[in-house]
Amino acid sequence: MTVPYEWMMTVHLFMHGDNYNLDALKEAVPKRSEWIERVQRQFEEVLRTRPVTVDWYIEHANVDLGDEETLYRYLQEVYDYVFRGGPWPVTEG
Repeated sequence: MTVPYEWMMTVHLFMHGDNYNLDALKEAVPKRSEWIERVQRQFEEVLRTRPVTVDWYIEHANVDLGDEETLYRYLQEVYDYVFRGGPWPVTEG
């Protein structure tokens, strides 16, 4: 199973340990561009199918969340924050 391209780029641009900026991603959501809609669909796909491993995330985001349960709890928190107006993600690596 492969990681969707736009979602991977979202990790690099907004969720990387060196340039972490979820607020910038969240600010793009109300504009509902084709890109943000694709990212949201792909985020939902990643949460549903779980193709991201801890090692993949370390390599692409430079963040170690320890285990897959923690990783996916964190990704759900990010999704909720960005797309559903949820609280800031509290899970940390």
